[in-house]
Parts: sequence; C-alpha cells; structure tokens
Amino acid sequence: MKTMPSLEERIKALHEEIDRVVAAYVDERAAQVIGVPRGVVEGTVLARANGCACEEYRIVKARLEAERKLADAQVSTG
Repeated sequence: MKTMPSLEERIKALHEEIDRVVAAYVDERAAQVIGVPRGVVEGTVLARANGCACEEYRIVKARLEAERKLADAQVSTG
C-alpha cells in the first residue's frame, strides 16, 4: 500500500515545480534579449514579487496567459 507524502514533502515538491516554471520562463525571455544578463531579465520580470516564490509563479502564469491571448488575437485578425 502506498502512503501519502507528508505535508512537508508536498510543499517541497510544489516549491520545486514553482522554481522550474519560473526559471524556464526567465530562461526563454533571457534568450530573446542577447547581451542582457539573465539576472537583469529575471529582476525585471519578477520585480513585483518581492522575493515571494508563489507570487513569482502567479506573475509568470499571468504573463503566459496574456501572451497567449495576444497571440490568439493576432492570429484571428491576421
């Protein structure tokens, strides 16, 4: 019988997932602005989060959704 992970293990896994999502987003954006240090891109993207990983995740998700909506609008009017 499989036991359920502890609360601490689940929280750790969630933080790792948040870190992966945020890092991937920042890496993609940093690759688009050659010559700008990754740290500068990261600071610009995540400035409003004030160091809170959960808020960083919310910001990234909101930006991804906004980018998707913009792309959809461009396709439908293009």
